[in-house]
Amino acid sequence: MVRDRVFGEDKPFLRWMRKCPDLPESGCDFGWVQTDCDTVMHRYKFHVDSEGSREVQALMLLEIKTRNGEPSPSQKDTLFKVHQFRGWRVINESGTRSKIWHAGVSIVSLSGTTPEDSERISWGRFADDAEIRWDRIPINWREIDIYTLVRLLRFDIDPDDFSPNRFRRHHKTQCIHGIARAEMGFLYEERKVLRS
Repeated sequence: MVRDRVFGEDKPFLRWMRKCPDLPESGCDFGWVQTDCDTVMHRYKFHVDSEGSREVQALMLLEIKTRNGEPSPSQKDTLFKVHQFRGWRVINESGTRSKIWHAGVSIVSLSGTTPEDSERISWGRFADDAEIRWDRIPINWREIDIYTLVRLLRFDIDPDDFSPNRFRRHHKTQCIHGIARAEMGFLYEERKVLRS
């Protein structure tokens, strides 16, 4: 069996998994960890400008700790491994190509139970240059306020360095003029509009 929760209570299915003798935490040929996922955030719509939508979406898993909590070593190990799958992907859905940015895993630690009753809010991200040992995975913590937390949850700013988001259009359009040859052999000026 897997060890009991320290804080809070399990949903019935999670409680069943913890008690299931066929899902042991550790055995001679089996090791298994269950960590519940607090929330997965998915921003599926971004600003549409005169050039239309960029068909960009964003995902991030958020682990929430209250009362100044931090992930246990085994939870940190699991979350760090999930974090390694972050990055850009292109998917096709209903004939439309969407570019999705998986921001990985972020951890928010509150001194209270919500941002409004907390004197301290800390934002945690796994260090990229971590020497990987399951019991020593460093988390970079930054003290933030509610305003910054909301901007992070909206994907308005980057979860690692708090720079403006990656989704704004830097150059809407670019016109390129060139010479092209028509099917009948004569040359003409061709204008192409490239969109970001």
